[in-house]
Amino acid sequence: MEVQAEYLIGRFGSIAETARALGHRNPTTVQGWKERGCVPARQFQRLIEAGSSLHPPLEQREYFEALDGTPHLLRREVAA
Repeated sequence: MEVQAEYLIGRFGSIAETARALGHRNPTTVQGWKERGCVPARQFQRLIEAGSSLHPPLEQREYFEALDGTPHLLRREVAA
């Protein structure tokens, strides 16, 4: 399983490319998603719309699972 934010950012190529595709001037917002391990639900629609230009296009189900059907981890668990 992969952390949700890392998977979605990876589909766009990088933090900067994800931020650019979503119209964010500063990539720190997307960096925060990566650090927290999840993309806020309020960003779902914008993410899907921005991902329509990817090859293959980002599908709605990818917010929840990878293309192979593996569910995403929503938060990175750090071993102590």
